[in-house]
Amino acid sequence: MYPPSHPTQRTVASKPHWLTGACALALLLGCPLASADDTLTEVQVKAAYVFNFVKFVEWPAGAFATPQAPLVLCVASGDGLRGALAGIDGKQAQGRPMQVRRGVKADELKACHVLFVPESEERAAPEHLRRVGTLPVLTVGEHDGFAASGGVIGFVIRDDRVQFEINPDAANRADLKVSSRLLQLATIVRDARRSSR
Repeated sequence: MYPPSHPTQRTVASKPHWLTGACALALLLGCPLASADDTLTEVQVKAAYVFNFVKFVEWPAGAFATPQAPLVLCVASGDGLRGALAGIDGKQAQGRPMQVRRGVKADELKACHVLFVPESEERAAPEHLRRVGTLPVLTVGEHDGFAASGGVIGFVIRDDRVQFEINPDAANRADLKVSSRLLQLATIVRDARRSSR
């Protein structure tokens, strides 16, 4: 699948725990499941999910310069899934080649269709989200509260399983349509800021 970026990365995807909770998602998204003797690390599972999320999100037509333009996945500076996400580079999604860019700067965000914010960038996440604003960018993060703070998809670990939250408010702001099939498998959260208005 995808190599872990750190050899010591914890394994959260052992067959007894992970396959029970992720079979539905794997079948829906087309993720290959581990064999009986395999275990998957947290990094591998998240990288596979990021790759497959794009199959269930619709971008506005204007988000791509041409029908053949690549789907650009940008990784904010930091470590996180950088190594694992490199394995996505060149793969096909929605009939487009995926292109991975690492260490993107603020003025490069307009060229991104997906922005992954690793856990190590938690402090900078609000600034990343502010800079993305209402651009048609699928923001995915891995620190607690990412989706509630304005990201579209946030990873969470529950019962040793990689799960995810989706914020429909953030998706609407970005003019992204998230498939109802993906929404059914997620925990739905709303903007934390909305409750303070």
